[in-house]
Amino acid sequence: MEDKDPQEHGDVWVTKWVTTWGDRVVRYARFLTGDAALAQDVAQETFLRLYLFHRRHPDRIVTPPWVFTVARRVSTDLMRRRGPVRSVPDIERAAPGSLEMPLAAMTVHDVLGRLPWDDRVCLYLFYYVGLTSQEIGEHLGIPAATVRARLHRARQRFKGQWEEDSNDRG
Repeated sequence: MEDKDPQEHGDVWVTKWVTTWGDRVVRYARFLTGDAALAQDVAQETFLRLYLFHRRHPDRIVTPPWVFTVARRVSTDLMRRRGPVRSVPDIERAAPGSLEMPLAAMTVHDVLGRLPWDDRVCLYLFYYVGLTSQEIGEHLGIPAATVRARLHRARQRFKGQWEEDSNDRG
């Protein structure tokens, strides 16, 4: 996706980015903000900035880590402006029998929520967004080797929490 045709107009070029990365940006923003509506706002603002950047610098290459960095910064800005809000998880609002997430997914989400931020964000970007260690490092401003070490540590912590939860459930 990094390659672009210099003759391509901004609208067509950005539409390709939205099609390819839009859902992942929304999920990442949801992960950061905990609010589905705010996540949509973050994604719109992120792709607006991408569009404006492309218009100002049509010869520059944009990478997925750049887009996710913008999404993270937009999320932070919007959450600061909004102030503290207690969001009700979607699972509590769902009607009985219409749960979108299976129990195992809710458990994974719960375990992820108990991990330290650095672990959580690395796991999320690697498994849910599909970024490489190098791309995550670019996004977070750390070396790829540090990302790999965080991923290893995060997997170990996740496994420990998962096993602890399994013992509590079973």
